Amino acid sequence: MNYISSDVKISENEIYRYFLKRKWLDNDKVMTYIMLNPSKADALKDDPTIRKCVKLAMREECGSIYVVNLFALRSSKPAELYVNNDPVGPENNFWINKIVKQSQIIVAAWGNHGHFLNRDIEVLNILKSLGLKLYCLGLNKNGSPKHPLARSISIDTKLIKYILNF
Repeated sequence: MNYISSDVKISENEIYRYFLKRKWLDNDKVMTYIMLNPSKADALKDDPTIRKCVKLAMREECGSIYVVNLFALRSSKPAELYVNNDPVGPENNFWINKIVKQSQIIVAAWGNHGHFLNRDIEVLNILKSLGLKLYCLGLNKNGSPKHPLARSISIDTKLIKYILNF
């Protein structure tokens, strides 16, 4: 895909990615995904998750996406979150707070592991304090929001409200 612009905020030591942005249309409609933790995707390289997120956002007539994560630790294996001293990252809440304020659609998409360190509740409290609406692509059996690459999520999957019931 050709983008008008791409941006990313990676820590100096390259351990954390705080956000990733892709812009393909010059409009103001922004969709932000809140997922579990970042892969190695960067300002130049997409991965399957980013490609699917872009397609889903295009369907909603968005011109760009942001991806932020409950945990900023860059890893393709969620198990690494459990053995790292600081999987959240020192600047993560700052960037989540800043980016969701710029977004018209916010999609919870962190999958089954968001409960680790009660991180899902912490981020949901940030969103609740800002009075923001939250959507998801569906729910897992444990009530967590489905990841965009979950088997049941197709390009035609409709967004549903994610109820902040805590």
